[in-house]
Amino acid sequence: MVLEPHGSSLSVCTKWVAMVLNELNVPSKSFPVDLKNQKQPFGKIPFIVDDGFVLYESRAIYRYIATKYADQGPPLVPKDSHAWAKLEQAASVGLCNFDTYTYDRILSKQKYLGGDEFTLADLFHIPISTLLPRAGFHTLQGKPNWLHSRPSWQAVKETVQGTA
Repeated sequence: MVLEPHGSSLSVCTKWVAMVLNELNVPSKSFPVDLKNQKQPFGKIPFIVDDGFVLYESRAIYRYIATKYADQGPPLVPKDSHAWAKLEQAASVGLCNFDTYTYDRILSKQKYLGGDEFTLADLFHIPISTLLPRAGFHTLQGKPNWLHSRPSWQAVKETVQGTA
């Protein structure tokens, strides 16, 4: 059975899910969202259907995909408890304490947001960080190709059309 992500090409959260699927080479068939079918109780996207299992909330979806399909691509969730905690910390920064200077402060001390290895937390930040220049924020000057050169982002970036 092929995983079925449901969403919109206009949704940054849908792009996050698409990037994780791409990073892990997970076979999937995308479906345009039909909010009337109420698979997501809040009427929002994305949600996935995986062999009858329905899951919503993009960060829950990323973690599910990264865990279930971990053997199909690069490790996105560290097994080491300290590295895992750093991933969660970096993910929380993006969710709760995001400001345009956060990236520069964190990345001045380490290669990626969650430490020195690429993780799921870095994928959380890619679409949003690409929208910052549209809002007049020019951060990451020292790391112009930081994460934006990832093949998973290149595969989905053209359809991100939000405005900041």
